[in-house]
Amino acid sequence: MAPPKATSPDENERLAFSVKGLAKAYSVSPSLIRLEIARLRLRVSRIGRRLVIPVEAVNEWLRLSA
Repeated sequence: MAPPKATSPDENERLAFSVKGLAKAYSVSPSLIRLEIARLRLRVSRIGRRLVIPVEAVNEWLRLSA
């Protein structure tokens, strides 16, 4: 079962995922997440060298992938 869809940020709610964290949360490989980023299907931001995927981008990606 997929984790619940995030709606509005709360102090205990996640705001973003790492590539590895998103892959683990949705039971897919990190390489699939990187492929979706390369295909411009999944929006990301960079913080230094780290890729950060906002929860809103994840929700949009899931909606478009369904």
